[in-house]
Amino acid sequence: MKKEKGFTLVELIATIVIIGLIALFALPQVLNQYSNHTEELSKQQEDMIVETARSYVLENGGKYPNKGGGENYCISMQEMINAGALDIHIAEHTFGKENYKNYKVTASYKGSSVSVSLSSGSC
Repeated sequence: MKKEKGFTLVELIATIVIIGLIALFALPQVLNQYSNHTEELSKQQEDMIVETARSYVLENGGKYPNKGGGENYCISMQEMINAGALDIHIAEHTFGKENYKNYKVTASYKGSSVSVSLSSGSC
């Protein structure tokens, strides 16, 4: 009788169980890291949009297109895109394909200082 080389059924099952336990504990950690990275990226993009709006206000003497001057005013994401101040792909990636239309940038301009905030809602 020849001695066959290979794994027994018990060894194979034990290996599958060990791999399953490793996946059970490791997978949530990997998914959590991905989620944290996505949230961090979104926050960075929001900050970039605020800085873009701040730069736009400063470059145009405290005015958004068709908004006039003054101390407090707002512009929608769509208006920023139409004015060429913001790329539509950035807005869509940050807020969602259609959700970006529900966000606005509010600016307070006094002298040479600008305070800009990003929020949901319409102007």
